[in-house]
Amino acid sequence: FYLQGIQNDISCVEKKRDMSFKEYDNNIFAFVGDRGSGKTSCMMSLTDYLCKERSRIEDQKLTNYPNIKGKCFKRLNLIDPSYFETDKESILGHVIAQLLNMYKNLVLDDATHKWSEKEEKLLYKFSEVNKNIKYLEQASRDTDDFLEELNSLSAAVNLKSSIEELFEQFLNYAHWENTILIIPIDDIDLNRTGVTNMIEQIRKYLINPNLLILMAFNTKQMYMIETQEFAKTYKTMIDGKQIDFNDVNDMAEKYLEKFIPQGRRIALPDVSILFKSPLKINSSKKEPYKFATIRQAVTELIYRKTHYLFYNAKDTTSLIVPPNLRELRHLVRMLYNMEDYNATVNDKVAHNSYNKELFKKYLFDTWTVN
Repeated sequence: FYLQGIQNDISCVEKKRDMSFKEYDNNIFAFVGDRGSGKTSCMMSLTDYLCKERSRIEDQKLTNYPNIKGKCFKRLNLIDPSYFETDKESILGHVIAQLLNMYKNLVLDDATHKWSEKEEKLLYKFSEVNKNIKYLEQASRDTDDFLEELNSLSAAVNLKSSIEELFEQFLNYAHWENTILIIPIDDIDLNRTGVTNMIEQIRKYLINPNLLILMAFNTKQMYMIETQEFAKTYKTMIDGKQIDFNDVNDMAEKYLEKFIPQGRRIALPDVSILFKSPLKINSSKKEPYKFATIRQAVTELIYRKTHYLFYNAKDTTSLIVPPNLRELRHLVRMLYNMEDYNATVNDKVAHNSYNKELFKKYLFDTWTVN
């Protein structure tokens, strides 16, 4: 499913390469779902699959996706905007900085490296992009040089074309023919104060046939953030009853629909659909645990470690089994790491009491809240 979407995306981009009007199709795919549903893991698994050296057997899986099969993929490091310390940090700056690091690594790894005109042009393009980014970051620029002032005013237009040329020159310099760079971006919605600015930077400057952007975020939270931004912008009109809050919600929805259309959103399923799937837990220190189903695994592990009893009905899973993938993994890990209730230990009473207290702490402090 994921490969089909990217296959269609690359096909559309290839058709638009020859157009004199350089407006490219959206190159963004988003893994969406609740917190802990496995968005980031799924995104990075797909990224690793596309980037790794695929064997002949694995390549046969891509027979139905010729636009992907004929491409090579390289990736930048995962960008997590929630770690940006200030609102002024630019996601565009992070992307360019990573590209520069990739260039440095190519130079360091090349024992026969020699300065060339191609390398000089590449570094000049890095400088040009950086200069345009700085122009954009400065709200006003006091200068007596009218050419400098005009350069500042045209920075936004220049930046789009110079970034596109930078990626083309970089791929050419690295001899990565027929290659697409993947930019994975995680939890963009957690940087609440800078989301809109990051969205605009991606939309304006990174819609590029040499790039594939993979994102992971919570759709509901993104809508809330954008609704709040529109509410601030149109506060005077809302207070004056010229528009109501439903109009603001509609604006936010359409804005995000334009940024990432529904067809580019990959919704992560609820883990409850896996409750009746078998589970095996491997460990180098213990014998593997095997269970007929995930829901049975949770209730059986609870009994094995604490002697507390929870039951699954025929058609209903016990509420003690978390419907969130992250919470499920944490609970299973906590139970698995406990010694069995009947294990031979120095002080069995203290050991069993500890297991019970640990589980009760989880039950009252975490499970009931969730």
